[in-house]
Amino acid sequence: MMSWKEEFEAFKARTKGSEKAWTEAKRHIPFGVNSNYRLVDPYPMFVSKARGSRMWDVDGNEYIDFNMAFGALVAGHSHPILVKALRDRVANGTIFGYEGDEAGPLAEHMCKRFRMDRIKFSMTGLDSTLFSVRLARAVTGRKKVVKFEGCYHGSHDTLMVSIKPSKEKSGDEKRPTPVPSSRGLLPELISSSVIAPFNDLDATRAIAEENADDLAAIILEPIPMNMGLVLPKPGFLEGLRKIADDTGAVVLHFESGMLAVLNHSAVVAYPRTNIELHGTEGSLLIEGFGDEVSLLRMEEQTAEVMFTPEQYLEATRGLGGLEGGFTIFLDQLAAAITTGAPPPDLPTFKDGWEVTRLIDAAKLASHERRRVKLSEVG
Repeated sequence: MMSWKEEFEAFKARTKGSEKAWTEAKRHIPFGVNSNYRLVDPYPMFVSKARGSRMWDVDGNEYIDFNMAFGALVAGHSHPILVKALRDRVANGTIFGYEGDEAGPLAEHMCKRFRMDRIKFSMTGLDSTLFSVRLARAVTGRKKVVKFEGCYHGSHDTLMVSIKPSKEKSGDEKRPTPVPSSRGLLPELISSSVIAPFNDLDATRAIAEENADDLAAIILEPIPMNMGLVLPKPGFLEGLRKIADDTGAVVLHFESGMLAVLNHSAVVAYPRTNIELHGTEGSLLIEGFGDEVSLLRMEEQTAEVMFTPEQYLEATRGLGGLEGGFTIFLDQLAAAITTGAPPPDLPTFKDGWEVTRLIDAAKLASHERRRVKLSEVG
């Protein structure tokens, strides 16, 4: 086995093209990357193509992709069904500035998958958490949001707090200090984030109760991935639901149902939540937020929604085309998860594709009812 230093030097030796691409990118892109989380030593790897479970960097080195765009690529890279759907969409226009005729069918499909009554689409995960926090504030008339230290929910000001704080700045582990994760954040928005320690129910309850009069929401990944894959302790998620009920706050689960995207029966029983926020697979990312009908009905009025038709087309055709044998596999996997039985073998499809990543988490939705006019929530 190579030492860290040996692997570091081997990486530099085989990635001269990435070093060159990074040097050129820095001429016009700050730090040479479009997400600062990709800025690593000695330089980021630059990818030229990917297919299935494999990707190739600009030097031609081949890698097995265990990351899969942080879980978004459930079907792997460049699946033929999705490639065809995107080509068809591009040939017929992409951005119209109006509603696309595939929005309704896709919304119906996603609601069936996740057992929700309604869903609204947004362009990114950042948008979906921003809109959901805004909706929670509109519903409750309150300002503050409980966010767990180490979790990431997008880079808008309210939640760009205590993502990867240093030990020195984070303070008491039972009562973490809100630490801004970027310069330029408004202090009043930072103070609206109430930071709690994940998996510590007693500490979270104490923090929530202290802020109960102004607590709009509790947001979390039921299984956090940004700080490593951290499983919730038995009773922790149920305890958060009880805290929300007691304080009148809204529960927001972020990226908590990837497995159920492809099969509505492949669902792990989670405590009921108010709003689910999901990403799905494909060359493009789709994010949505949805919950039961009473929270989003709001006198049948609509708020602004951002989308592109190619995303709808990809999801509608892609999800439908990936069913069949894979849904049987997901049924078996769901049964294994819920009963403790051995998991099924990973299937290989007739076109040679293998499913390369399945994301932990899903949900059984049974939601608390609240009302507010959507026309009042932008």
